[in-house]
Amino acid sequence: MSATLPPQQNTIFEQVRESCARVSLVATDCQISQDGIERFVKFLEDDQSGTWTNIATTQPFIFGANVAANKVTLEFVSVDAEINMLSVLDVLQIGCGYRKILHHYCNLGASDVMTRGITSLHKEMSNLTASALNTINAAAVARHFGFSEEAMSNPLIRQLTEIIVSVLVGSGNALLSAGYPDFSSMVRHCSTIHTPPLANDLVSTLFEKIPAFKDMAEYPTGQPVYLMKKAQLLAGDLYRRFAKELPDLFAYSDITELTVFVDNVLPAVLRHFGVIIPSSRLTSAIEGQVDIPAQGELEVQLRAVAVRACELIIKHTRTLPESNPLHHLTTLDLDWFLWVVGKRPGIRSVERHVCQTTVYY
Repeated sequence: MSATLPPQQNTIFEQVRESCARVSLVATDCQISQDGIERFVKFLEDDQSGTWTNIATTQPFIFGANVAANKVTLEFVSVDAEINMLSVLDVLQIGCGYRKILHHYCNLGASDVMTRGITSLHKEMSNLTASALNTINAAAVARHFGFSEEAMSNPLIRQLTEIIVSVLVGSGNALLSAGYPDFSSMVRHCSTIHTPPLANDLVSTLFEKIPAFKDMAEYPTGQPVYLMKKAQLLAGDLYRRFAKELPDLFAYSDITELTVFVDNVLPAVLRHFGVIIPSSRLTSAIEGQVDIPAQGELEVQLRAVAVRACELIIKHTRTLPESNPLHHLTTLDLDWFLWVVGKRPGIRSVERHVCQTTVYY
């Protein structure tokens, strides 16, 4: 199926919700537990850490959190240079299927490795324009991302290196083909289509123009399923970073319409809480760390059902009294909460599904 969007009768976020809801109705390898949803909401109510209540205001967005974790101090020659770096980092939120091999050679998970590499590239180039992205090769990736000679002798690290080069060079070429010298130019253009700006304009454009943002699949065959992990992540990160500083560009009026940014962490956390129940076939693949084919039926079911489950969690919180803060929980709050909780001891050890050939997470 051609990776295009249907006519814009609905927003891209509605298309994500509708297609994932459809998958959840016909999925045979992943189901949603209403009891699990109710237990999870009770967990949120009882959570003594108060994580979910303050995460949107106190938890750094993924870019800031990862930079801090890598103990990196950054300087930007302009706001555009910062937008470019944030955009490149989010398009390169990949490598989840290489998590264990990266820990072995780099002592870091995939997201931290990508942050280390992009921050190193930024420090050398000062501005990650499309032309700069086009110069990146395997040797540059090994040097900036911290892949030693020993690491590069491993076929999995070499495979990941090739994927990184493909994503970065492909994104640079796509930007130039679309008439943009960098991501910032595209982002700024999308922010001027409507007043106030709409995240829908940015996410739709990223999907249409940049191959590594075309996060969709089919299930069943011929039926499009939209997931949009990284494109929505970038909209959310730009909002959190710049909405107050540059409201005319980044105070997206539809920011609460975003869905969760589904990767391999969110399904694992939802499995831990019994919100989603995989079949024995899918469970065996996850627990056995079998490489699940990208955009195949198991991967699509797991991710789409996770999106739908989060929508049902939000729906359940709306039944609580308005005086209960949980009544006002948004998908952004829930996404960031699940991402942070996924790092907690006892949950971090839950096996995540492996999908090495994907460029979407």
